[in-house]
Amino acid sequence: MKLFLAQINPTVGAVFHNLNRILHAIMEAKTAGADIIVFPELALSGAPLNDLLFHHDFVEKCEQALQRIAVASAGITVVVGSPATDGRSVFDAAIVFHNGIEIGRQHDVCWVWEAGDKKIAVLVGEGEIEEISGKADLIVHLVASPWSREAVEVRERSVKERARKFQLPYLFVNLVGGNDGWIFDGNSFFCDAHGSIVFQGRAFAETICMVKAGEHLSRRVSLIEEVHQALVLGIADFFKKQGVSDAVIGLSGGIDSSVTATLMVEALGASHVHGVALPSRFTSSESAQGAGELASTLGICLKTIPIERVVEAATETLRGANVLAEGVTAENLQSRIRALLLMAITNAEGSLLIGTGNKSEVSLGYTTLYGDLCGALLPIGDLFKIEVYELARHLNIHKEVIPLSILQRAPTAELRPNQKDADDLPAYELLDPVLRLLVLEGLSPLEVTAKTGMNLKIVQRLADKLLKMEFKRRQGPCILRVSSKAFGTDILYPIVNQYAVFPS
Repeated sequence: MKLFLAQINPTVGAVFHNLNRILHAIMEAKTAGADIIVFPELALSGAPLNDLLFHHDFVEKCEQALQRIAVASAGITVVVGSPATDGRSVFDAAIVFHNGIEIGRQHDVCWVWEAGDKKIAVLVGEGEIEEISGKADLIVHLVASPWSREAVEVRERSVKERARKFQLPYLFVNLVGGNDGWIFDGNSFFCDAHGSIVFQGRAFAETICMVKAGEHLSRRVSLIEEVHQALVLGIADFFKKQGVSDAVIGLSGGIDSSVTATLMVEALGASHVHGVALPSRFTSSESAQGAGELASTLGICLKTIPIERVVEAATETLRGANVLAEGVTAENLQSRIRALLLMAITNAEGSLLIGTGNKSEVSLGYTTLYGDLCGALLPIGDLFKIEVYELARHLNIHKEVIPLSILQRAPTAELRPNQKDADDLPAYELLDPVLRLLVLEGLSPLEVTAKTGMNLKIVQRLADKLLKMEFKRRQGPCILRVSSKAFGTDILYPIVNQYAVFPS
């Protein structure tokens, strides 16, 4: 039996666009002499769908497209993932077609069907698989499994165990591409009955080809390189699938904006990334120089728009209303003026503003609402600060893209004289392990203190901030998910809550 893999990159909601990609792949499979072509879960609709499933015309369009796939299945067997309906409810299904007709639809529980003299067990998503030893010759599993640091290893371990348990070869077919904060990595693979991977599809790219034992189209790379590839794909698809070509980014001369700009250039091309420096009286010469060097190395344009006159005008206007812009008020005013100007540029140019915040800042609300938290996308919003530095060093492996002066400077927002992040937060080397335990593992302050040795009162304050800053995160940009728990996709705290982070 000749298996053909179609690990495609669909666009959410673009049913007939995705259909054309599917029909083209079916033609490729027929030309290659394949017996069966297998597409991922929700290949026809894209994922995640969220409330699109509540639109009746959307489901109807999927059903119309499935009829077209049935016609195209003449001379071949097609297995495709799509939303489907039985007239009463809508479900996530694997639909099987053969010789121009629909054979059946599978959801929830594994289903075995006959293809010539072979019996195929079909599974979709996280459906259950029953005892099928002796009842099937092959397991085909359609998934839409987003990438995270742990995902690939967990998937492969699970599939290998099933293949050995049932003593059956196992084809695992995954979506690829970015949609909102989700990044699907592909990495489809074929396991033999002994649980050994004998074929591997591409990572973070489409794979449309015959499954051949011994062929590995994707070589294993370091974890930080996988993060790099995931973020570039997520950015590229975020823009491409919205039909937007250009991005605006504020360049401060700091590590976060430097890493973000480097990723943006790789994803969109230098001519489509527009840097803007917005210096105030607190901006150091080192920051200005770092931003200029980065822009020059990346080959992007850099506009410089001083904000001091606007800050003075806003401060004077507030003073006329008996409001003193001092302390945090003055700091936030600068950040919001920068956002005002950046958003004006995106309006004028038809581009999207890119945020530069990281997970450490987002966790604690160490960001200004309607200021540096503005933007359509937060590419590094799921990377803790120390991970941002790790990625920066990785991006510099072959060539110094990010100036060493930026890597070596102490982090600062430069909103007051001689300001450093360490004035307001513990050092990131101490802070990030605490946040990882609070955010990713859900440990209590007492448990975190026991694991890290950090002062309990400090951990309690951090935990309290984590919960109380949810109102900011709800209004922030879309975050690209690269961990097991990202804000906006996996983590959602109540905005109003009185959870007792402080022991009574």
